[in-house]
Amino acid sequence: MENKENVVFFGKKSYGVYVKALMVAIEKNGFVLFKTRGKNIPGAINISDFLKREKGVKIDSVTIGTDTYEFEGKEKRSPEIEIKLSK
Repeated sequence: MENKENVVFFGKKSYGVYVKALMVAIEKNGFVLFKTRGKNIPGAINISDFLKREKGVKIDSVTIGTDTYEFEGKEKRSPEIEIKLSK
């Protein structure tokens, strides 16, 4: 079940902030959904791979898609990714 406690959105903060947030969420909830879109996707993949290699975290699933939204009166599309991580 998805709630605010087990979802982390990747953005512009340093990688260490996300590593810590993801590890805390996994310890607390057993899993976490790591989401991002657009140009931040490679960073989220790098962090997920780091957690898999160095911390023994499992990558349960990866979901990719396209987010459609309106910006300045025009319909825009952006790639998005959701990575489910667990103990």
